[in-house]
Amino acid sequence: MRILFIGDIFGRPGRTIVKDRLPGLVREHAIDLVIANGENSAAGFGITPPLAEDLFELGIDVITTGNHVWDKREIVDYFQMADGNLHSMARRLLRPANYHSDLPGWGVYEGTKKDVPYAVINLQGRVFMRLKKYRWVGISMAALLRSSAHTPTSPLRMNECYPVAQLTSRTSA
Repeated sequence: MRILFIGDIFGRPGRTIVKDRLPGLVREHAIDLVIANGENSAAGFGITPPLAEDLFELGIDVITTGNHVWDKREIVDYFQMADGNLHSMARRLLRPANYHSDLPGWGVYEGTKKDVPYAVINLQGRVFMRLKKYRWVGISMAALLRSSAHTPTSPLRMNECYPVAQLTSRTSA
């Protein structure tokens, strides 16, 4: 399976680049699964339901987020729209799995693409992060899979895991 991970889609310029370039990249490189970080797609702060759906319609399969996931409050209601539909657009928008489980949304998504099962686990790192805003929890792979909305479709084999990390260093004046 060929996977494309798109880093931080930032505001309208980022969304425009994805719209203009994603179809060609997918075609040229025979990409099977597209994962993108969309937490700053709403003018650099959060993501809205219409923007998430626009990104899905462009061909993104799963959208990850981070500490800006709830900057646009309407996303909380969007998470609740999944309402048991394990493969709805709302269910494919992830918040960090290592945020406390009583917060809205999910940190794990399991799907199938071209008859190949896959899982995306969204974790928030702590480098350069202020930890006051959200409650963090320690996490294990087994706990992540147990907290998923359904039983995994196939056993997780570590040699099939492809970790992707995004680290942004930001300076403050």
